[in-house]
Amino acid sequence: MLLGARGALVAGLAGWSVTVWAQEGLSTLGAASIVRASHAVIGDVVVVALGNNDAGDPTTFGQRVDGVMAAIGPVRRAIWVNLRTFASWVPAMNQQLVLAQGRWPNLQIADWNAVAASNPELVYGDGLHLTPDGQVAMAQLIGEPIAGFVRSASTTTTTRPPSGPIRAAGRRRRGGPLRALFGRG
Repeated sequence: MLLGARGALVAGLAGWSVTVWAQEGLSTLGAASIVRASHAVIGDVVVVALGNNDAGDPTTFGQRVDGVMAAIGPVRRAIWVNLRTFASWVPAMNQQLVLAQGRWPNLQIADWNAVAASNPELVYGDGLHLTPDGQVAMAQLIGEPIAGFVRSASTTTTTRPPSGPIRAAGRRRRGGPLRALFGRG
C-alpha cells in the first residue's frame, strides 16, 4: 500500500533523515525481526503501516503487533497507520491496534481509516492502494503526529538515561532520524 507513498512521505518530511523500509507483501510476521536487525539505526520515531497482509486473523495480528512493539522498545515513539476498511475483517484488526495502545504507551495510531473513508478518491477501486492524492494524504497523516512528537519533545525538560535514543528536538527537527516500516498490500 505504501510503497507508492515513499516519495510523498520523504518530500513531506523534508529536513528529516528518512529511511523507508518497504517490501511488497510484507506482513507483521516478519516485521519484528526487521526492527530488531535495524535497531541500531532506528531513530526517535518509527512509523509502521502493516496489517493488510495478515490474513484477517485479529488475534494473531494483536500478538504480532506486540512483537513489533517489543522490538521497537519503550523509548521510541511508534506511529502505526491503521487499516482502511476494504474487507469485513479490517475493523477487528483496527480494534487490535486500539487495544495495543493500552499495553504500549509509546504507540500512537494514525487513523488512515477515517481519512480514506471520508475521501474515497484517495484509494483506487480495490479500496486499498493509494492514488497520487492518497499518497500526499498519507504523508500528511504521518507527518502530523511526527510534528506533535517534535513539539512535545522540545517542551520536555526531563533528563533521559544515557542509553535512551531520544535526542533534543532542536537537533532532530533538521536532519534527525526517522525510520518507517511499510508493507504493501
